[in-house]
Order: sequence, then structure tokens, then C-alpha cells
Amino acid sequence: MFEQAEWIWKSRSFESNSYGWFFKYVNIQQSILGASLSISAHNHFKLQINGHLVSGYVSPAPSTIPANKLSLTYDVKPFLNIGINLIEVIVLYLGGSGQNYQDGIPGFILEGDIQTQQGTISLQSDLSWKAYKTIPYQDNMPFQQSRSITPVEFYDQTIERQPNQSHDVVILDVPYRYHQQLIPEGHIYEVIKPKMIYSDEKVKVFDCGRIVSGFPQVILHAKKEEILTLRYSEDLDQHRVKHNVANEPSEHYCDHIKVMANQDTRHAF
Repeated sequence: MFEQAEWIWKSRSFESNSYGWFFKYVNIQQSILGASLSISAHNHFKLQINGHLVSGYVSPAPSTIPANKLSLTYDVKPFLNIGINLIEVIVLYLGGSGQNYQDGIPGFILEGDIQTQQGTISLQSDLSWKAYKTIPYQDNMPFQQSRSITPVEFYDQTIERQPNQSHDVVILDVPYRYHQQLIPEGHIYEVIKPKMIYSDEKVKVFDCGRIVSGFPQVILHAKKEEILTLRYSEDLDQHRVKHNVANEPSEHYCDHIKVMANQDTRHAF
């Protein structure tokens, strides 16, 4: 596995809670017979092809590194077209204390083949990939909890990714040994529409009816550029969300999104 691919990252900096958004264009001129991609990253990745999310929300699953770095393989034929295809990989690096204190090296590795009527197109992570210089995710946000599992996500929808404003990637030497992930990826099993229980001009409080673990999604129409904060808790304090994570006080158990003005917005955290 990954015999030709390189482990790449956006720089040689290992700052905690840092995002890398990588991309590559693939030109396919003949009918596609089949296509698959294998990928791993540290700590987590999202694989997108032509704007469609291919991977789960938190992949790969945590593992004991470097001996057991998990990887996943996808059938990507449904996402590819004849012509120019955009493949993107978004990587979140938590840092040395992240993912239950599993220290590691940031980046990702990818390898696959696209079978066409004229032959096979090989695809691998290497120096031909680029990384956007400016991305909607804000780096170096604080962890939400003391165990350093997830950082606060700050997503700025007003920032556009510009392919002509990109920088070269670097190859890093990693000691990982890869194993196929056997447990299911994180994905949406059920959609819960919460009930609004409190509202004023600035704050809306919703109740899911039970304790859940999942990915909140907001759908709204913004009249001006503003920052929306989503705060979470397992309980309330007089119809307001407590500032805690289970039994642990936390001012950072929340996410933020800066929304576009005069535009319908949909975003999943």
C-alpha cells in the first residue's frame, strides 16, 4: 500500500490545530471504467471530488501510531467525469497532545488508479499537488475540552479558495505502518430537527430531546456578514446553554461560522 505515494503537508511547521487544504486537477479524456483511491492522514481528512464529499466526517478513526495508522479505500468512479476533475483533501492536524495524546506528523498520503478505455491513470500524493494559501478554516483555535480531542471550528464563508494563490507542498518522512480501517466511518445515521425552547434578538436555544453525538448543520439566510456561534451542552441553565463539556467547565465548547451576506447558507460542522 502507498508504494509510489509520498506523505505531504503544507509546510514543515507542526502547529497544533492546523488545517491544510490540498488540491490537484486530473484530466480524463476517455470513458471511465473504474476508479478507486486509498488515503490516510493525521489526524483527520475529508476527501472531496468535484465538490462532492466522498469520505466520512472524521476519518481515519483514532489508532495507536505509528504501528497502526488506519487508511480507507473508496470507489470514486461515481464522482469523476470526462474532462477536468478537481480532487481536494482537507486535513486537520491536532498536534502532539491531540487525539488522546497520540503524537504524530501532520499530512496525508493518497494513491489510486483510474481505469479508462485507453489505459490507466495513476494518482498519488506527491510534489505535483498544491495547497491553497488562504482557506475558510482558521488555524490554531483552542481545544474544546481538556482531553484535546477536537478544536473549536471557525469557518469563514466569505473567504474564497484561489487556485492561483497556492504554495508548494513538502514531503515529510513518516514512520507509519498502514492498515485498512474496518470499523464504519462517521456519517449521518439520523437527522434530528431540534425544538426551539428560547428566543430573543441575539440568542436561539434548541433542545434535541436527548443526548446525542453528531454533526450540527445550520440552514439560514444571512442579511449581513455576521459571525454565528453554536454552543453545545448536555444541560441548560434557565433556558440558556451551560458552558461545559459533560462535567467539565469549558468556554470553548462551541463552533463559529462567518456567513455570507444576502445569501442562503448551509454548513455542517
